Amino acid sequence: GGVAANECWRRCSHESLPNRIHPRPISAEDSMLPEDPVRAFQLCYCGWLILSMLTSSSQYQLFYTWFHSSGIGLASKRGLGAHPSKLYGIITPPALTPLQMRA
Repeated sequence: GGVAANECWRRCSHESLPNRIHPRPISAEDSMLPEDPVRAFQLCYCGWLILSMLTSSSQYQLFYTWFHSSGIGLASKRGLGAHPSKLYGIITPPALTPLQMRA
């Protein structure tokens, strides 16, 4: 820690002003994302999904509470997509209560 920090401070304080204002470009080694563009996209996409879920889960829970008690026929069905269907054509997903949904 201390030796590396002192060396960095010594180098930075003796550099000319333009070098301190315009630091070196970020290289692939400095990046937090992997070099593989498919993997980088996958990480960004998953991060976006997590962020979206965290920021909208309370609104979703409010909607689900209303929808569960709305009396609409579709509210009693469970499945995938706009037209509820069994998982793999075999398994019917359970209907969760709003309390189970929050857990």
